[in-house]
Amino acid sequence: MKPFMHKKNCAFETDPTPSCFFESPQHAEAISRLQYICTDRGINIGVITGKIGSGKTLLCKTLGQMIDYSYKLVYIPSSNISFEAILDTIIFQLSGVHKTIELKMDRYLLLSEFEKIMHETIIATGRHLIIMLDECQMISVDCLRNLKCLTNSTQNSSGVSLILCGQPEFNQTLMQCPTVAQRVGLMYFLPYLEADQIESYIRFRMNKINKEVSIDQESVDMIYGFSLGCPREINKVCKIAFEHVDEQDAVHFSHDTISLVINDIQQQKLCLSMPSF
Repeated sequence: MKPFMHKKNCAFETDPTPSCFFESPQHAEAISRLQYICTDRGINIGVITGKIGSGKTLLCKTLGQMIDYSYKLVYIPSSNISFEAILDTIIFQLSGVHKTIELKMDRYLLLSEFEKIMHETIIATGRHLIIMLDECQMISVDCLRNLKCLTNSTQNSSGVSLILCGQPEFNQTLMQCPTVAQRVGLMYFLPYLEADQIESYIRFRMNKINKEVSIDQESVDMIYGFSLGCPREINKVCKIAFEHVDEQDAVHFSHDTISLVINDIQQQKLCLSMPSF
């Protein structure tokens, strides 16, 4: 393979912006359900699950750009922290102050502070708070039970909706918390892309950097066979392939280039499974 040059403005970066959100029917349905959770205001908890690399985090980022001033979105990228840490993060994003660090508040004081900020900045102004937690497959049962309490209604409205995103294993945690599961008003499983969506996805991403791409069906089939439709795996192949095409307005992903990239990635994976001595 040729040396890597790391071209700027690659269409297949691993941490894309919402402008790279590809509205497949599956992803459009997911974002539609998330918007419904926000606008309905009566849904306590929404759950989005999907396999690794399906686009859940990009979904969260996209929602953040779509909601208006009548909503306040708090996004927490990892749920592998204590309830107190989550509560402190929520308070910080609402007030700009880390209460546990600066004021050394315990759980009781944090909850009191949360309720105070909620009434002053959310309920009193007619807004609605959306708390979105990512990577919920790592959340503890105890933390999940405590988070449910944030949606308890006061004065006919809690002012809060939780959106929990994670890998399918999160469903097992949810099953251990029937009081939480009962409050889930909307669920959706985000699947990978279908085989006939791969070419459109690649063209969409290339169009974001004003590049046209030519790719034959055999190459598309190879990418699908390797990735099974996982957007992250598609990005991995196309990002490396993009490094090895000539810099020109039209990009050609040839069968030879795609085959070379996929074989190289598979060889590297084999190295990971080999025992070390």
